[in-house]
Amino acid sequence: MNSSTARFGVFEADLRKRELRKQGRVVPFQQQPFSVLAVLLERAGEVVSREELQKAVWPADTFVDFDFGLNTAIKKIRVALGDSADTPSFVETVPRKGYQFIASVSWDAPGQLVPVATSDVVHAQAHNLRNWMLALFVTVFAIGLGLWVARRDSPPFVHAPVPLSTYPGQEHQPSFSPDGRSIVFVWDGGKGQDLDIYIQPVAGGHPFRLTQDPAMDVSPVWSPDGGRIAFVRIRDGGSDGVFVVPSTGGPEVQVSALRERTGPPLSWILLPAWLAWTPDGDGLVLSDMDETSNRASLFLAPLSGGPRRRLTNPNLGWRDSDPAFSPDHRSLAFIRSLSIVDADVFALPLASGYAAASEPRRISSLHRMAPGLAWTRDGREIIFASGQRGASRLWRASVDGEMNVRALPFSPENALWPAISPQGHLAYTTSQSDQNVWRAPLRVAGEPKRLIGSTRDEADAKYSPDGRHILFLSKRTGANEIWIAKSDGSSEWQLTNVRASFMGSPNWSPDGSTIVFDSSRDGTIAVFTMSAAGGSLRKLTDGKAPCGAASYSRDGRWIYYHCFESGNRQMWRIPAQGGAAKRLMSGFGQLESHDGRLLYFAQSTNGVSQPLWRVPTDGGPAVQILADVEPFNYAVTPDGIYFASAPDNLGVCVIRFLDFATRAVSKIGTYTGRAGGGMSVSPDGQWLLYSYDEQRNGDIMVVEGFR
Repeated sequence: MNSSTARFGVFEADLRKRELRKQGRVVPFQQQPFSVLAVLLERAGEVVSREELQKAVWPADTFVDFDFGLNTAIKKIRVALGDSADTPSFVETVPRKGYQFIASVSWDAPGQLVPVATSDVVHAQAHNLRNWMLALFVTVFAIGLGLWVARRDSPPFVHAPVPLSTYPGQEHQPSFSPDGRSIVFVWDGGKGQDLDIYIQPVAGGHPFRLTQDPAMDVSPVWSPDGGRIAFVRIRDGGSDGVFVVPSTGGPEVQVSALRERTGPPLSWILLPAWLAWTPDGDGLVLSDMDETSNRASLFLAPLSGGPRRRLTNPNLGWRDSDPAFSPDHRSLAFIRSLSIVDADVFALPLASGYAAASEPRRISSLHRMAPGLAWTRDGREIIFASGQRGASRLWRASVDGEMNVRALPFSPENALWPAISPQGHLAYTTSQSDQNVWRAPLRVAGEPKRLIGSTRDEADAKYSPDGRHILFLSKRTGANEIWIAKSDGSSEWQLTNVRASFMGSPNWSPDGSTIVFDSSRDGTIAVFTMSAAGGSLRKLTDGKAPCGAASYSRDGRWIYYHCFESGNRQMWRIPAQGGAAKRLMSGFGQLESHDGRLLYFAQSTNGVSQPLWRVPTDGGPAVQILADVEPFNYAVTPDGIYFASAPDNLGVCVIRFLDFATRAVSKIGTYTGRAGGGMSVSPDGQWLLYSYDEQRNGDIMVVEGFR
């Protein structure tokens, strides 16, 4: 073979430069996967055994998990080429033998020198000099004009994202080392538990496990000199702390304690970033609860000891997290959230010594979940994640005060925790889940079975009042929409096509004619109704505050819902046909008893349990009836309440039943995974519907040369 450039499809691979290009543009590609691709290209059409690839790519004195490394390399090749293992166009797996490059490959012919007479050269030079110079001028002018138009009318070119990690389980919260060569991140080891800190070279290779503690180790960040990594350790009982460990491994030192958390239980989606190093490396900015209950602020904690200095002072119920210093160290970006459905990006101007110079300024106004942010290298924009749980995208916001926010064009439907290296590489994590609706028998023997499912999430399933249909949320079209199926799970059809960033909590009216739900169709999450047969939407709440989780009264006259106000969830009631709303009390997830005399609701008291309460609908004191209920995962029947408890350390949720007559609580069954929200019992009491994540995975993606 006399050429080093192979062409196949819209790709070309320069083996000498070790560069892969797609239609002339460089595709980011790590060296080990490229080496494997080079071997397959050089032997295109042949089956190359795994042993041959091992000898060609991994030297004999290299001690690695070869099978894992080759599997990862093949995955990365397929991602770079947009190929599929099931229906391959380029790399085919030959079972028990190896791999074969099946596409047609052509190699550039080597250049040749053609002899030319001297007199011909002289005449050609004299004859073509003017034409050559004129052509050069026209060409340069055209190129310049084209570049000017492209820069004016087109967004900056962005390389395609490629996976840094494809390990089983969930890898999250990446942070670049100062030299951009490594990423520290959180990984569950593929077991769904025991979160620890790992370091992965960006160029490829195996992750190095930095922490070994059985508690949850999260929120890792590099020190400015690259020698240390700070992280948060979350222990049972709330005795959390901030630790520092050498980036090469070694003894850990606790540098600060964190106050007891309050609010909803921690989960992957609710997990904030707690820490940021000060640019001089002498302290940490950390998010912590303060003396006021149910509020988290940002504090500057010197590593040398001494008192903390408060940087932010949010209103009651709000939480400040995800701190990040701007490149010029004059601003501190952070996320201020009231709940998982109301969060935005703010920037705090800084004076000398990292003191707050003025009040924080709002940068975004999306009022959605926002897990993670990062500054661009020039300090002019902030990249952040925002969206509905399970459907978050990456956005960029200008910090010039114009509230200019736009989505990144390449962002997948669930991107979290962006990070940007000093060299301009962007990393983020993707999270894929498969949430399905299950049906469990209540009065006859039998095992629970999956009733409604797809490769996307299905949740919030509710039986119709006559028991003939099931209402549920599905992401099978790319965004959460409301669907209806027959009671046996068949004949599914799509009811809504709102394409909003947030849709949730669908419920039937007592006569089955109307559906109530919440949506961010107009920006802020509001309560809507529509006919169960389809049609236009009717908005019930004014959109001034996020409101949702609506349900009908048993007589159909009222619609209950809650809004996020003044740091708390406040329950409201509005006439079903529209009219003046009435505030009731603090609480959320409200459901009336079947006789309409009691209203059941949840109230958050700490980070572990969500007690369930009841209050007479005509007024009176509230009484707690259950201590530990998974939010929104309970169903009220004439005989009692079915509910799921919060998951234990292994992710196991227990479904139980509270009998109104005996006050006894019995166990119905268990499932392992994050609850999908919504429980429902068929009108005849025969079946229970619930949903949960049957699997969840997350990978770290890298975009080189991001700007």
